[in-house]
Amino acid sequence: MIVITDLDGCLLDARTYSWEAHRETLADLKRRAVPVVFCTSKTRAETEALRREMGNDDPFIVESGGAVVLRDRTIVLGTPYPEVLFAFDQLKAATGARGFSDMTPEEIAADCGLTIERVRLAKQREYDEPFRCAVDPTAQAVALGFRCSKGGRYWHLHGDTDKGKAVRALLRAAGGGPTVGIGDSMLDLHLLEATDVRCAIARPDGTHDEVLEANFPDLRRFSNWSEAILGTVLSP
Repeated sequence: MIVITDLDGCLLDARTYSWEAHRETLADLKRRAVPVVFCTSKTRAETEALRREMGNDDPFIVESGGAVVLRDRTIVLGTPYPEVLFAFDQLKAATGARGFSDMTPEEIAADCGLTIERVRLAKQREYDEPFRCAVDPTAQAVALGFRCSKGGRYWHLHGDTDKGKAVRALLRAAGGGPTVGIGDSMLDLHLLEATDVRCAIARPDGTHDEVLEANFPDLRRFSNWSEAILGTVLSP
């Protein structure tokens, strides 16, 4: 069994970004040699810092499928960040969007509750630009030859990549097996499409993402990450 999980709102608390509530569950998975693959919109720098904290040494996926990082190599699937920014400048002119590249570390910290140190890691982007926008920017992104994905806090502009493509690339490269996918927002739609068992984690208000519910009749709903693991991977 392989666990493939989003981070924010799943393994990381949606408000505090803490993973302490799941420390024992992670330790149990490690004892059982169950890989836990992070599949996130975070940067490589952010994800590597979290992996060091958690003692995780499994492969991981960053920037919504921009790259798959294996132990011995990196599979690049995304469009280089300078090209993403060139397109974002045009999207910004058409929609009034405001991206990470426009914001200071202090602004981002205030906007999403990260420490300045974490924000500096979040700004080390390679394939994806997070941004806020008052209108749906999807049509403008497509006209520019790019894609937009909607996460819990931000839109993301990126090339023709998604978490599902990255999951399939990882499984081809590192070996397959039964998979449990865990997500909380429509940004995780393709992640769950690529996995065998699909789990949705509740939002802070207790509801589950409507897009995930509409797309997966077999979706398994849980209140938190450890509950999802206990209900699937570690169930008796």
